[in-house]
Amino acid sequence: MKRAFALISALSLCFGLLAGCGTSDTSSNEYDKVYKLSFAIHDPEDSLRTLHFERLAEQTSEATNGKVRITVVPDGKLLASNDVAEGVPAGMADMGWLLTTFFPGQFPLSEAVTLPMLFEDSYTASQVLLDLYERSPELQAELKNYKVLQLYTNPINTIFTNEKIERVSDLKGMHIRATTGVATDIVAAWGGSPLLMGPEEIYRSVEKGVLDAMVFEWSGFDVYDLGEVTHYCVDVPVTCGVFMTVMNQESYNSLPEKYQAIIDEIWGAREVSLESAQSFIDNANAAREKGVNEYGMTVIELSDSAAAEFREAADDYVEAWVKKMTTDAFDAQAYLDLLLSLKAQYED
Repeated sequence: MKRAFALISALSLCFGLLAGCGTSDTSSNEYDKVYKLSFAIHDPEDSLRTLHFERLAEQTSEATNGKVRITVVPDGKLLASNDVAEGVPAGMADMGWLLTTFFPGQFPLSEAVTLPMLFEDSYTASQVLLDLYERSPELQAELKNYKVLQLYTNPINTIFTNEKIERVSDLKGMHIRATTGVATDIVAAWGGSPLLMGPEEIYRSVEKGVLDAMVFEWSGFDVYDLGEVTHYCVDVPVTCGVFMTVMNQESYNSLPEKYQAIIDEIWGAREVSLESAQSFIDNANAAREKGVNEYGMTVIELSDSAAAEFREAADDYVEAWVKKMTTDAFDAQAYLDLLLSLKAQYED
């Protein structure tokens, strides 16, 4: 009922926005019309991501002489974070930014790049994800409800804690914040007790002793000032998250071809996805430096034997994923092999 209410509220807001949702005036020449589009994002108004999309909106307006006007609506005011996947194809917003972990089980092929300890570099993960989308009909089918503009991952998530972690056994019984899917599953496989929790809840939960640790990435860690209450980072590449910028296909189709080409160039070019990935990485690197130098945090480098313990459970998880995903119509091992071959190309 909450989701239905959110979508109804979003529809009301959509009609009330000056930007509208795919609306235009009634000029007879399609290039004389003004096309007003809305963009939904759950980040705050002053976040780097929101400001990034506002710049893209400005570039679009300039490139179309003001004929395509995109209004970025932050703070989940148009669509909540867990409504974007359904709300964009339903026309509640023309465009939107979504994190796949908010939609458990809905994007399993997209999330193959998030398998535990698979990537140590999120830029490489983003490159592989883009290639998979170009080469895999199954992945394209998974995202068929959208005009896909951007695909990339956030920085690699590690483990932050107030206790020194040196082996897998040290996690046993610890209450560890994790997102749904891979992070939750692998934390449990390592002996921890995963807790689903929004990032805004972590600080107080650590202070109160409700949380012993968290799976997070450095840039988000810094946004919520968690260096004030956390002492260690265990440098184990747990997973990453998949982000998408998507557009309602009918909204896209309503634009003249020249404006579609501009959207494709400004919003959908491969380099735009990779710039977004690199921006995340730059944020994470700066946050890590801040955590170490300003908050006095210690980054724990695992010994080879300890890393092997973590990896054993991760390898078991990947094997189980292949078995789970394999059907008569889908060869999960072949899909994983393609992913690994692409990964190897970028790492050589």
